[in-house]
Amino acid sequence: MDHSQFKANQTAAVYVADGLDAPTQEAFEMHMMDCPECIEDVETWRAIKVNIPSRVRLANAGVHGSRSARRSDRATLSLPRCACP
Repeated sequence: MDHSQFKANQTAAVYVADGLDAPTQEAFEMHMMDCPECIEDVETWRAIKVNIPSRVRLANAGVHGSRSARRSDRATLSLPRCACP
């Protein structure tokens, strides 16, 4: 895989989320040895991961859970409705 494919596949984000298969992870790690741009992407995704509030992380974990859990998470994050006539 080359740089443009890693970027197009958002490999840095998947790498930070521990979602790459072993061959892709190895290829990406080898690529990062010579690519400061991808290293910066990984650092950015790590900072995002660390700074996401725990409530959002739990809501995202619900993506694999029940629909009702996802609906209740969405309901708590929705904006108030306008009381306009």
